[in-house]
Amino acid sequence: MEKISFKNATLVDLLRWRAINEPDHHAYTFLIDNNREAERLTYAELDQQARAIAAHLQSLDTKGDRALLLYPAGLEIIKAFFGCLYAGIVAIPAPFPEASRLKRTLPRLQAIAKDAQVSLVLGNANIISQLEEYRQEVAELQGIKYIDINSIDPQLAESWEEYPTQVDDLAYLQYTSGSTSTPKGVMLTHGNVVSHCHYIQQVCEYDENSVSVTWLPYFHDYGLVEGILEPLYNGTPGYIMSPFAFMKRPLNWLKAISDYQGTHTQAPNFAYDQCVRRIKPEDRASLNLKSWRSAGNGAEPINPKVLEKFYQTYAPNGLTWNASCPAYGLAEATLMVSCCSPSLKPTISYFEPEALTSNKIVEASDKTQARAITSCGPLLADTKVLIVNPDTLKQCNADEVGEIWVASSGVAKGYWQRPDATQETFLAYVADTQEGPFLRTGDLGFIKDGQLYITSRIKDLIIIAGTNHYPQDIEWNVEKSHPYLRPNSSAAFSIQVDGEEKLVVAQELERGYKPEDIEEIFNVIRKVITTEHEVAVYAVLLLSRGSLPKTASGKIQRSICWKLFQEGSLEVIASWIADGSAPKAAQSPTKPPAGKVSSIQPKTPLVTAPDDVSKKRADDLIAWLRDYSEERIDSRLIDERRCLPPYIVLDFGNQGLMGLQVPEKYGGLALKNRDLLRVFEQLAAIDLSIASLLFIHNTNGVRPLVGYATPTIQEELLPILAQGRELAAFALTEPTAGSNLPNIGTIAIPDAKGGWRLRGAKRWNASGWAGIIHVFAKTLDENGKVGHPSAFVVRQRTPGLQVGPESLTMGVRGIMQNIIYFDDVLVSPTQLLGEVNKGMDVAEEAMLLAHLCMASLSVGGGMKRCAQLMLRYANRRQVSTGRLLDNPTILAVLSELTIKITLIQNLLNQLVTVLDEEDYPPKEIGMMLKILSTDYLWQASDDLVETLGGRGYMENNIAPQIMRDCRMLRIGEGANEIMTITVGRRVFHSEELHQFLINRLGNAAMSERLKEAAQQIQARCLSANGRFSNRSSALSWAYNLIGKVSILGVVLAAAQSSARRFPSESLNLAVEWASYQFESTLSQALKGFAIESLMLNTQQTQDLIDHYAESIGDLEQRPPGIEDKLDPLLRRDISNSGFPDFSHLPGNVNLEKLVSETPAEATPKLEDLSLEQKRALIQKLLVKNGSETKLPEMSSEEKRNLLEKLLQNKQ
Repeated sequence: MEKISFKNATLVDLLRWRAINEPDHHAYTFLIDNNREAERLTYAELDQQARAIAAHLQSLDTKGDRALLLYPAGLEIIKAFFGCLYAGIVAIPAPFPEASRLKRTLPRLQAIAKDAQVSLVLGNANIISQLEEYRQEVAELQGIKYIDINSIDPQLAESWEEYPTQVDDLAYLQYTSGSTSTPKGVMLTHGNVVSHCHYIQQVCEYDENSVSVTWLPYFHDYGLVEGILEPLYNGTPGYIMSPFAFMKRPLNWLKAISDYQGTHTQAPNFAYDQCVRRIKPEDRASLNLKSWRSAGNGAEPINPKVLEKFYQTYAPNGLTWNASCPAYGLAEATLMVSCCSPSLKPTISYFEPEALTSNKIVEASDKTQARAITSCGPLLADTKVLIVNPDTLKQCNADEVGEIWVASSGVAKGYWQRPDATQETFLAYVADTQEGPFLRTGDLGFIKDGQLYITSRIKDLIIIAGTNHYPQDIEWNVEKSHPYLRPNSSAAFSIQVDGEEKLVVAQELERGYKPEDIEEIFNVIRKVITTEHEVAVYAVLLLSRGSLPKTASGKIQRSICWKLFQEGSLEVIASWIADGSAPKAAQSPTKPPAGKVSSIQPKTPLVTAPDDVSKKRADDLIAWLRDYSEERIDSRLIDERRCLPPYIVLDFGNQGLMGLQVPEKYGGLALKNRDLLRVFEQLAAIDLSIASLLFIHNTNGVRPLVGYATPTIQEELLPILAQGRELAAFALTEPTAGSNLPNIGTIAIPDAKGGWRLRGAKRWNASGWAGIIHVFAKTLDENGKVGHPSAFVVRQRTPGLQVGPESLTMGVRGIMQNIIYFDDVLVSPTQLLGEVNKGMDVAEEAMLLAHLCMASLSVGGGMKRCAQLMLRYANRRQVSTGRLLDNPTILAVLSELTIKITLIQNLLNQLVTVLDEEDYPPKEIGMMLKILSTDYLWQASDDLVETLGGRGYMENNIAPQIMRDCRMLRIGEGANEIMTITVGRRVFHSEELHQFLINRLGNAAMSERLKEAAQQIQARCLSANGRFSNRSSALSWAYNLIGKVSILGVVLAAAQSSARRFPSESLNLAVEWASYQFESTLSQALKGFAIESLMLNTQQTQDLIDHYAESIGDLEQRPPGIEDKLDPLLRRDISNSGFPDFSHLPGNVNLEKLVSETPAEATPKLEDLSLEQKRALIQKLLVKNGSETKLPEMSSEEKRNLLEKLLQNKQ
């Protein structure tokens, strides 16, 4: 392809030329979900959509107006951007308002809208809807036209009226990130941008084989100019990713370069550091980076060590040292001032630190004591740079550091509507020669051997006792001084104390530190600053992870950090101040030290409303529910008829109850987790059956979609779920596996079309009414080898999906429970939740939240409700000794119940705080809370019946239904007894719980006690004196005891933590009671429970119980019906079923042998079998590779033929 120069063209000319001359050439592709292509545009398609948008804008008579462009990452922003240019409208790319950060992003949008006098906002329907709520409150967002470009008719392109665009016309406003001042709108013309792209093409050596890959945001100059516009100028493909895709998983970036043979990409220094730190060697192994010619490194100070380490790490993957291309630039110069070309090796030079503090350049003879600075390469072809003394405004000598002044065709026209700031920054002249005008960058640096070096920003420079200190140097030394200090998360700045400049360092803590580490960290930081920089530090602030102010590109906002320090608004975990005005390691009174507590990491984090908005929505819902429940809900009727009236679901949908945590852009309420649980607590107090339905729908149903579904699936399904138009179910449990995900029998077989075919059966999953079902299945590869479970979302009525008979349950009768069959149900890759073989990630997040929700249901729906009913009854009931409430037995029951409620609520509050900080507690603590809360609930329901006496046995008195309903919670999402063993095993083998105890609850002592107890309990159970001769049984019993002890230990530690910070009588009582329970249980576990010495072995137990038949017989009622029949595992004789049920047998049995051993009279014809009976024959064998029948590879027809053959042979 012949290289064409568009140096004197406009951006409109550029795209029009491409669309006419290269219409079908690949322009842009947006990558999602492990680098799958979500959308692709050719030049012709982009031009056609830009013309349609422009025609619509022209019809509004808006030429010359300013338009805010607000979009999530994707190709919509490119269409909107060129639509504005085609219409003669000044585009303003700006960060879209994320609901989770609205308090931070909305003021910036207000400032931009006000400064630019915006008349238009272009966005998609979701973002426009999100802004609706705030229009009335924010004056700057009123009187503006809001345009969803997706609603514009593409046919409008034909009515677009082209008019001449000049190179000097304003193209867009690039609002600065505000790292050192209030954001200002940089006015960039078509000529600025296109000529700049021309020189970038030269210096970065773009050619016809170039392939661009970028994850930088479109509203940052690096992302917009080189990431989006340069590929258009060069006429080569551009692959675009979401910034979050990189931040979540840096491997995504390098994998895209590897997969698409990317040649050019760009990122700030921290991104390369993240790729070194966060990508595992086994993930790096498959990367092919030989195509990578230019790895642009700019937008923040460049750390030479990061540059070298990145190269060393990825050289085995084909990366060359020449590919590292450090650059320097700023939005006021369009993008670049200098850049190292791929044909040049990057240069790292070493200078005397003391000389630099005096603005002198002296090369160091000893590199170990020197300051290493990375060259930002030669100047762009048309760029002139002077190094000027910022005080005298005279040009510096060649050996001096000064302010960088720039002149080039890329220098912008100035700042929008700010003549004074424009005069000061863009129209600078050298004092003695009057040479100019130049752009004053505000950055300090020098030129050596024709290459530009950057030392600091003028406004960031710290001057103490007449000596210059560069904040970047201090920050780098601080960050590497201790392993618990987070990289790229330090800010050094100065404050005035009694008229003198003093040094302050704010540094984020890494996860995993311990409270006892704090003093050591302070000492290390003070020492390294004194030793390396010969300056005393006045204050050291240790901050919570992710709280340090940064720009969109990751640049530290030191001036904002300074402002927050003055206001006392930094999220300080611990602080040290030299004059003693704050104690060492002073802990925040409201927020204990944070620490990484879980491995759960959803692909898409939950986006919730601001705290006050979420709370108000929950308050309104709770008030509505209280009124509604008294007029419109009849729990007894729901229970008797086993049916929830449809009007309740409709009314709940209209109120938002079906989309409690669906993001606002999909029509949901986006509640915080804390407010979600408040709503569930209220729902459970009204009716546990209704509450259970909504809990399954909102947590097990909605959360997997929010966290793991593709954007396509999210846009399709979340609005439906939020409105209550369909219900969602969580199909994990199976008849033979329960909720044990690794043991499920349902499989996903690769399909020739790129998807999978699901085979198997699920049960007890509330899927009878559900239109959207999350299915977990073990994934087979193309060779039939069984992998780990994957998660899929499946719509009801999908061919091959069949709902079986209803299961009549003991309680929670308002929810239908049906077995559901999957007979070669075809699912596509878009229906995959998360990644292949990683369904466990999806299940663990959903079940963790489910466990917390079940605790909330237990508190509201049983414990508090039971307490209310017992109090009401005991207060009115008179017995021979007087009022029943005065009876000490009743008072003891109620007192203990209130203590249990306090303990559960306290631990629940601590866990939900972790969740709302966008972290996850260890999954075993979720299990602990579920076990304890549902056990306490069951006891409360029994106490209620006991207290009410005969009245408690009457259906009309609520107690029987509460008891039936609450019993489900002890077995739902995993039976408590089995879960206790799981908890014990994890406490023994995993560190997550102990880190939580240390870092969150500040109780290292409890962690040590549990570790010691676990070792002693296991040793006792395995010893020769133990009751168990079988090691497996001994371990199960040991883990059971460890689990019981640990559950009480954790709830005690949580109560102690809260009692220290928020002393109250109720918490003090709870601590005392929990302490007794813990010590008592621990003592018994260490010595051995009485039952251990009395426990029979398996054979003794079976013989004794079989003997009961002599006194009571061995009975089995046989009522008519299908699902009313006794479960095969409970039947007296398996042959009584009319057909053998093999679903409970081991999977390695020979199917033909089983059928041959079945009595002839029990072997009917195939057409006589129900679907359930057919499945019972083959279900367990589906996932066993050792099965002689090779059923995993069999289609439905093959299975049918086999069954017929086996039955014919038998008959």
